[in-house]
Amino acid sequence: MEWWTGKPSAMTDNRTQLRRLLILEVCLAFGGITLVSCLYFQVIGRQQEITEELFQHPFAVSNAGLEFRSDVLELRKYMLETILSRKELGDAELAKIALLEDHLDRHFEVIRREFLGDRARVNDIKREMDTWKRIREPIKARLNAGNPDGALVLAMQQASPPIEQILVDTDYVISFAQSMGLRFVEEGRARVIQARLFLILLASLSMAGYFLLANKLRQRIYQLYDREEYNATFDELSGAYNRRSFVRLGEGEIKRSRRHGHPLSLLMMDLDHFKTVNDAHGHDAGDSVLRQFGSICHQNLREEDFLGRMGGEEFAILLPYTDSPGALEVAERIRKDVAERDYMVTKEKYLNVTVSIGVACIDGGMTTMETLMKRADEAMYRAKHGGRNLVTAWPADGDEAKRGENVAC
Repeated sequence: MEWWTGKPSAMTDNRTQLRRLLILEVCLAFGGITLVSCLYFQVIGRQQEITEELFQHPFAVSNAGLEFRSDVLELRKYMLETILSRKELGDAELAKIALLEDHLDRHFEVIRREFLGDRARVNDIKREMDTWKRIREPIKARLNAGNPDGALVLAMQQASPPIEQILVDTDYVISFAQSMGLRFVEEGRARVIQARLFLILLASLSMAGYFLLANKLRQRIYQLYDREEYNATFDELSGAYNRRSFVRLGEGEIKRSRRHGHPLSLLMMDLDHFKTVNDAHGHDAGDSVLRQFGSICHQNLREEDFLGRMGGEEFAILLPYTDSPGALEVAERIRKDVAERDYMVTKEKYLNVTVSIGVACIDGGMTTMETLMKRADEAMYRAKHGGRNLVTAWPADGDEAKRGENVAC
């Protein structure tokens, strides 16, 4: 026996495979969802980082341009107010102008470094700023000389055009930076959408692959489950019901028989001298005999009959709607077919096997399958003691034993 030799049974092995396949399917589902989720957040996060990095350049240029433009207007306004007030450019006024020009230089440095558009326009701004700084000294000199009208003319004729050009070029820089920022935002959104579509496609392919694999796993699980159910119900070697299933079916048939009043018979069968077959020819030969014996029994049964293997070489057949004469007829037919068969155990070796059969039928006082099996078993042992290769009915004083002719016991 498998439990005695320490080897796992087929049923235990199937259960282990079922558990492993179920765990594998759950792991595949969880792993696939986790992988797609990680890829989704990683790709989307990276696309957002790229968009932010690209947007930083036009955003910085646009802010610097707006600040630069504001400072240019403030500087022009302050110079004109100073000239019109006919003041000299003292330390306070010069400090104010220096502060505004320092702001201009800092904002311009940002534009020069980050601007991605036409660099010639940036160079034009630099050149006009230098022009303004050159004109600033003559204006200062005329104011300090008490000639504000000359300073105003100089400011309007020579200082105003560079400042106007600076404003024009600055507006171009601001407009270009804002348009670039909007373009980067749109491109970033497009990349995010593309990334999402790619991940949706990847997820779809992953789910398709998962469902294909899961379908194969489920088919294998169903096969193992069916095999598990089969092993829990049938004897794999002979194709008969195992003892537990056969007894359960018998209990149901007894209740049905008593409820509807139809006859029910049981055959108990034991192969004669089967131990000699195993000892002389090996267990493979014995297994071959059991398979062929099961086949003979099935060939002699109706669809509503049940064949069970009770253990070793002992079998039983439950015959619903069959009385004692009918059961004896079936038993004799099986006994004769078994005795006349040459059992092939190898390509060159054949054996002769016989079977002893006991027959019992349900009666009014019988209530359990155990009682019916006990009676059929007693009849079978009387067939054994009577010389084997016999069919014997219960009770002992009932039908006479029938011996096969021309068959060695």
